[in-house]
Amino acid sequence: MAYWLNLYNALTMDVILDHYPVTSIRRIDISAGLFADGPCGGPLATVEGVGQSLGDIEHYVLRNIWRDPRIYYGLNCASLGCPNLGLEPYQGAGIDAMLDAAARDYVNNPRGARITEQGRLVISRIYDWFE
Repeated sequence: MAYWLNLYNALTMDVILDHYPVTSIRRIDISAGLFADGPCGGPLATVEGVGQSLGDIEHYVLRNIWRDPRIYYGLNCASLGCPNLGLEPYQGAGIDAMLDAAARDYVNNPRGARITEQGRLVISRIYDWFE
């Protein structure tokens, strides 16, 4: 899991740097196909002879193999609403503690969840997309 989280985050940073300056990662259109757009559909790396896009890594590798909801705390999508990119790469031996810390950091940050002055809970759209 650590390998794939680190690969995803490194590729995301690489896409941003390749298209710098950019106002939003969603404006980077490297996806193939008539109805595809954005940065997630185009192959960015080859792993064991198979082209991998950001979408492939997120949906077909990480979500399908591990089925761990903490994955989304480990992925950085280069958007203000996403969890922070960690200062250290993920390590296999410490992955559980690192993901737990990333989850705590995000949930306790106003970008993850906050209470308005009216007492209303506002949560990140990540929780809508990936209940």
